[in-house]
Formats: sequence, C-alpha cells, structure tokens
Amino acid sequence: MLGTPFYHQTIRKIVIGFGTLFNNISIRRIQEDGTVVDTIKVPLSYAPKEKFIQRINQAASIDKPLDVGVTLPRLGFEVSSIAYDPIRKTNTLLKIKKASSDITRYNWQYNRAPYNIEFNVHVFVKNIDDGLQIIEQILPYFQPEFNITVKDNTDLETVTDVPIILSSITNEEEYEGDFETRRVVTWTLTFTAKAWIYSPSDETGLIRKVIVQSYPQTDDLSVEDRNTLTPNKELVRVTIVPNPTTADPDDDYTFTTTGLDLFV
Repeated sequence: MLGTPFYHQTIRKIVIGFGTLFNNISIRRIQEDGTVVDTIKVPLSYAPKEKFIQRINQAASIDKPLDVGVTLPRLGFEVSSIAYDPIRKTNTLLKIKKASSDITRYNWQYNRAPYNIEFNVHVFVKNIDDGLQIIEQILPYFQPEFNITVKDNTDLETVTDVPIILSSITNEEEYEGDFETRRVVTWTLTFTAKAWIYSPSDETGLIRKVIVQSYPQTDDLSVEDRNTLTPNKELVRVTIVPNPTTADPDDDYTFTTTGLDLFV
C-alpha cells in the first residue's frame, strides 16, 4: 500500500496561504505632530529564526564592504511541526467521491486525515515601537482563529476552510554585547493550522442498473401451495435504472422501475 506515488500539494498550499496573510504589512514613521514621514512595507520570507539572526549579526562593515546587512523591520515564518489531531478523527473507511469525465465512472478517496501544522512567525525590528505596530496589525484578526480557504486536493478538487489559530506570543530583546553589536528585538508568534491530509485517489464504475429478485416465503404456506411453486424461481424481478440513463451523480434525475414479471 505504501509507496504509491501521489502528491496533492496540500501542505505546500497551506504554507503559501498562511504566508499570504502577512505579505502586506507596513509600518509608518510619524512625527510628534502626527505627520506621517514615511511608510515602510515589511518584507516577508520563509526562513528559520536562526538564519535571520546569523544574517543580522553579519552586518556590513568597512572590513567587509561586499556584505549587505539585513534591513529591519523584517518578517519571517517557518513550519515548526506537523502532528496528528485525534480530536477531529472520523471514520477512516468513509469515502470522498467526485464525478469523472467518463459518465460511467467516478473518482474516490478514503476519508482524509486530520493534522495540525504549527507555524512560527518571527518579527525582527530595531526598536520596540516598530514591533508593536506590526503586532497590532496581526492580533485583531485572530480571536483566536482566522479561516483561510484552500483548494487542498488536486484530484478531487475539494475546497476547505482551514482555521489558523494563534496560540502564543513571546518577545525577546538582544541587548548584551559591545557597541558594534546591532540591537534586535524579536517577536515570535505561534500559529496552528487545522489541516487535512488526503490519501491517493482511485477510479471505479458507477452502478447504473439495480435488479431486485423476490423469492417466495414458504414457511407460512401449506404443503399444497408449496407444491405449486417452481423451486428457485422468482415471484418478482424489478429492474431500476436512472432517468435519464446518462445522468451524473450530481445531476437532477429520477428512477425508472420496470420488469414486474411474475414467475409463479
């Protein structure tokens, strides 16, 4: 069973959708009289916190003129963990179905599996006020969750609302060191995405005709009546087909019942 190649890009799409939430954040430089001097859009990239800290500490200097220091403020995010969520578990053998391009067949998958994807968002700033501006533009939308809509299954083209839950916020200020060390204030926000992971899909034929055969119940009949019945013969055979016969599972259709034939 394991080893069947398939890729729905579910996790990739959730990561992209999550990052899109933070790609339009800006801060403003305001004078004492309330005049806006400058508006700075905060860059966003996917990278771990340690990489940013290392890059910030390797700022440009006279000795290394080709090195370029990281400009602050800056946003970074990463996937920190993926864990199974037993609370959202449903029947594994349930099937998700979708009509195929061939009207005589349909696509299906076994039930999706619930997983929690944890993200860390890192806010790097030079001063406290920049960090507070960014944090205040994020917090009001998470009470404590914000839903994003993701087309998370390429085979069956399912669209799912994925809740993004803000679970914790921490702050750290690096102030120790000599005068040449850059000051960095870091905010870390931890989020959990309630995602679903899908199994490989398969294709099977549609049932377009049902034949029901009714046999006599002989327990309540007298011996004479039993002898009048032909052994292993049906009393009634009913054939049921959809109307129209070319209907898809998602269409509006009825059923046609035919062939009420008595064989007594």
